[in-house]
Amino acid sequence: MPALVAFNRRWRIGSDDLFFPAAVGVIVRLVWLAVISMTYSFENDEIKKCDARLELRLFFIGVIVLTSLVIINEIAIIYISIQGTVMNSRPRQLMPVLLYIQLGLYLPELLWTILGTYWAVKNGSSCQPSLVIAVCVSVTLEWLILLVVFIGVLVLFDPLGTIHKDPFGREFSPVMQESTKELWEKRCRWLCCFFTGRDDQYLSAVSDIADILASGLHGVDIVASDVAVGLILLQEEQDREQMERKMKGENLQKGTPVNLSDPKEKSLVQDATHFMQFALGSYGWPLYVFMNPCVGPGNLCSGIRCFGGCRPEGEHIFEDNCCYCNSAGLKLQAHLEDVDLVYCSYHNKIYEPPFYVAVDHDCQAVVVSIRGSLSMQDALTDLTGQQEELSIEGTEITCYAHKGILLCARYVKSKLEKEELLERAFSRAGQNYRLVIVGHSLGAGTASLLSVLLKPTYPELICFAYSNPSVLSAPATPFCEDFIISVVLGKDVVPRMGVKSGDELRQDLVAVICKCSLPKYRVLMNGCWQALCFFLGPSLRGGQGEDRHFFSRTRQYRSTSNHHSWESNLTQPLLEGLQDDTLVLTPGEPSTGCFTEGELESAPTSSLTPVSAEQLFPAGKILQIDERPSVRLESPQFDVMWADKENYVKLVIHPSMLSDHMPDRVMKALGGILTQDTIVQEV
Repeated sequence: MPALVAFNRRWRIGSDDLFFPAAVGVIVRLVWLAVISMTYSFENDEIKKCDARLELRLFFIGVIVLTSLVIINEIAIIYISIQGTVMNSRPRQLMPVLLYIQLGLYLPELLWTILGTYWAVKNGSSCQPSLVIAVCVSVTLEWLILLVVFIGVLVLFDPLGTIHKDPFGREFSPVMQESTKELWEKRCRWLCCFFTGRDDQYLSAVSDIADILASGLHGVDIVASDVAVGLILLQEEQDREQMERKMKGENLQKGTPVNLSDPKEKSLVQDATHFMQFALGSYGWPLYVFMNPCVGPGNLCSGIRCFGGCRPEGEHIFEDNCCYCNSAGLKLQAHLEDVDLVYCSYHNKIYEPPFYVAVDHDCQAVVVSIRGSLSMQDALTDLTGQQEELSIEGTEITCYAHKGILLCARYVKSKLEKEELLERAFSRAGQNYRLVIVGHSLGAGTASLLSVLLKPTYPELICFAYSNPSVLSAPATPFCEDFIISVVLGKDVVPRMGVKSGDELRQDLVAVICKCSLPKYRVLMNGCWQALCFFLGPSLRGGQGEDRHFFSRTRQYRSTSNHHSWESNLTQPLLEGLQDDTLVLTPGEPSTGCFTEGELESAPTSSLTPVSAEQLFPAGKILQIDERPSVRLESPQFDVMWADKENYVKLVIHPSMLSDHMPDRVMKALGGILTQDTIVQEV
């Protein structure tokens, strides 16, 4: 950061990103230089016996010389790339010159590769097989290297690179802004061209997504590795803040502990655990087999209909595959009989998620379960994150909702009403059956908004939304607490993710990178080591779980230091103030990319599309589940609380932020709570 400028344009790579590719290149070329040199030395007599010995000798000498020159230049690239810090790129200002030299060396390499290919094809039969093999391997390696370089140039090429001037877009013209939006529309269409149709909903969704991506990302002078570095640094800062709050005796999260000795609260947790299986069932056979790898395939085979595609679909199952695998997995996962499945649709388009309606006699409920994200259409729905005004019927509440998910809820509501599905389900059910709406991820958000839409008609309904996204603004949250339970596990990123939190994350990343006194490669190495320690378990982390900070705070790094041990590299503080290192720019000097706090806060995001400033939250009461740090072999223990919605306004960077969203982990956590409570009662 900032992006590399070469050939009078910006590229999607930083001058400090070249450390790793150059290091790999040096290792590969050193090994090959040793091999080709030994081959030339030991096979010199055999070369003289070849018909085209002059061309062959010229080829070997040329390869050795060119490889040596490339190695020297790549070593220089490595040295330059480790200078400075993430934000201070001035010590790396010679990097474009080295890249021009590297490009100049690629041209004769290409000629020598063509020469070697020509010799191997035309004159290879007249020489020893060992020489032919050496030339063929060398030619193949060179072609692969050139191909990788060519692909890399295509990937790193920025179509708008000639116009970028300012890291926060303060000099961008309306033409530039519109070009950015058009570019993101093209990218989305290329990405989705094989997965979705091209109807009006698709075009509208792509346009909305392009608005969000362009408004959030255009003109920000960062590259992908800067985001990775920022996430590592932000996790360090968040861990440090949590440690300081713990030392002061403050609660890390706002909320009230769940009292499982209270029959009402325990019943809610039991119901949440029970109805989670219906949310799991909506994912069909893939999740069932994933959760039951040993017995799942056998059980599934006993429930499928062979050659089902050769005869009409069941009257209540629509758009399943030919063997009805999804509906078979659904019934196994949710423990349903075929007669209890009232309606099941796997129709999947943008804003039109799969869902099913079933009767649960165990808990006397009619269940509507909506599937979460499992396709490109679902992903486009998730990304349509603009906010749409929603008036709640029967109240004076006007709030904002996630546009894509609200359209999904309206689609499901229209299907329920058009097909009279709930009436049919209640006709099969007995007396005193209630309506329960469930879903996970995208399905949870849809279930939440569907519950709001159906509440006037079914006042006794209840909704269990697992890993619920932020879908409603603050005015609606008190109204929803009586009938919506959102279940959130650990550091799950989805309930905390939104347009507003994404914009704040961008500013936090830039701000935290400005505090870093380490070069990028060391931050990335530290982050990889920290992730390895996390996934290998508490034993490698010292048995202290999240309470232990991996990076020491007693050492400092300056980019001019020359001697650092491996231990020092892995225990450096990632975040340091810049008081001593702050660079005073003279007129004409390039900027390092850092801003003052006032500039950072006042930097505009975009004028492409007016984005509502309303903060969205997971709907209803939020049941937060956190796993306690423990020895790896022990059974996991959980803390459960009714969390305040304000806990979900900011993204939490953590290695488990994605895995905590997985439905099987949520199910295990809910089951673990009840098991834990049973053990406590027995004791």
